[in-house]
Amino acid sequence: MTSPNRHIGLIGNGSQAHRIKSALQVAGLNLDCIFKPSLRDGDDGVTDDFGEILACDTIFLCSPNNTHFYYLKRLLGERYIFCEKPPVQKQEHLSDLKELDNGKVHYNFNLRYSELSNFLDKARELDFGELISANITFSHGLATKSDYSGSWRADPAVCPKGVFEIVSIHAIDLVGYHFDIESIASNELANRSGVGAGVDTANTVIALRNGGRVNVFATYFGPYFFQWTFVFENGLFNFDSNGITLRGPRDVFDQRGYFKLPPVLTHKSIDFNLDHEKSIESSVALFLKTALGEEQFDLRSTELSFFSNSLLF
Repeated sequence: MTSPNRHIGLIGNGSQAHRIKSALQVAGLNLDCIFKPSLRDGDDGVTDDFGEILACDTIFLCSPNNTHFYYLKRLLGERYIFCEKPPVQKQEHLSDLKELDNGKVHYNFNLRYSELSNFLDKARELDFGELISANITFSHGLATKSDYSGSWRADPAVCPKGVFEIVSIHAIDLVGYHFDIESIASNELANRSGVGAGVDTANTVIALRNGGRVNVFATYFGPYFFQWTFVFENGLFNFDSNGITLRGPRDVFDQRGYFKLPPVLTHKSIDFNLDHEKSIESSVALFLKTALGEEQFDLRSTELSFFSNSLLF
C-alpha cells in the first residue's frame, strides 16, 4: 500500500534502487514516484519530471555517487531523505552538508544494522578486550561483466575512487561504528582489470586509536570471496561462508602446555549476501519509522556518517 501519511519518491533505478523497492515491499509500502533525469528503454513507470519528486515528502536517493550532494541541496528542508553512501565526494561539500543537515537525512551505512554488527557487539559482551588486528576481504568479478565498462562505477568522473567509495566504505564505517578510528594509514587504489578507467581494487589500512590495525581489501576483479577476521586480546571473531564464529578465551592449552585454538563460544550460520539484504531492510525500516513519526535522526549516527565520509578524502 502507499503510505497514508507520506508521499514516497525514489531517485535512481539501478541495482540499489531495486533493493530499496524490495525493502519497501517488505514494509508493505509502494512508491508514488520514480525519477531519473534521462530515460532509457526499459524505464517503464519512471519519470524525468523532477516536479514529481518535489511533490514527495519522503525520498530515497539512490542515484550515482557524484549526484548525491546536488540532490541533497535541492531537496533538504521539510522532506525526509534516505541518502545512499557516500553523501559527498569532496571535503568542501561535506563541510557544506554539515551546515545544511537538519536532522531529517538518514545516511545509509546499512551494515550497522546487520547480524555481523550484532555479533561484534557480542564480542564486547564476552570480554574479548581490545581489537589488535583485523582483515576484511570483499572480492567478486563485477569488472568482468559486459555492462561494467559502461556503468558509472567504472567512470572516474562519476565515481573517482571506484570500489573504495562503493564497497570499502561499508567496512570502514562498520569498524568506526564499533571501534575508535584514528585515520586511514595507507590506501592503494588501482585498476587491475584494465576495463574502463575506474578504480576496481583497493587495499586500505585503518589505524585505530588503541594502536590496532584493520586491513580492508576490496576488488571487482577476483573470484567471489568474503571474510571478516578479527583478533582481539582475548578472543577471535570470524565471518566467512560458514557463518559467524566467536572463539575464546586466549589462554587455552593442550596436554603438552602449548597454546591451542580457543573453543567455539558461539556460532551462527549466516549468508553474507542475505545479511546485507536484511540490513538494508532494517535501515529502511528505521528511516520510515522516523519519517512517519516526524522525528529527527540520532545525532551520533549522523556524526559518524560524516566521519566515515571524511575518510574517503
